[in-house]
Amino acid sequence: ALVVLGGEISSNDIPSSVEMLSEGQGAFKASPSLSCGGIMDAGTVVVEEDDSTAGQVLVLGGWTDDFEQASAVHLVDVATGVCIPQPNLLQARDQFAAARLPDGLVVYVGGCGDNYMPIPSAEVFQPPVQAALNAVWTRRELPALSAGRYGCRGCALGDGRFAVL
Repeated sequence: ALVVLGGEISSNDIPSSVEMLSEGQGAFKASPSLSCGGIMDAGTVVVEEDDSTAGQVLVLGGWTDDFEQASAVHLVDVATGVCIPQPNLLQARDQFAAARLPDGLVVYVGGCGDNYMPIPSAEVFQPPVQAALNAVWTRRELPALSAGRYGCRGCALGDGRFAVL
């Protein structure tokens, strides 16, 4: 399925809406709105398909519907819209690269920081141990990029490396 979370509909309108296009459907269908409010320019990574009827997405940083840059991280159940808070990013950021590696780690790099300046920092989120009730993801800092950048994109390569484009 293709899932659309938040974004910006028009000037100063950041929604909490969720829409989903499943295989074989002729149109997007509305899903429950995000319990954590509106978001835009956040990183989103699919993290688990088995714990929810529609899957789970890790939503990282971005901007809130109050136009505040966010360091918040939420694990979102796409079927219900429920946002489960996770440890914050080490640095608030938007417009950054993020991807899930084959081993389940989620890497995020660069982005726009305070005063719209490009940031070189990189972080990784590690999922909780399987079957750990109410466990949260953990994060740690990685070596920084040689130069800060925002508006970049990232992808996981088959051998576990992370490419920033």
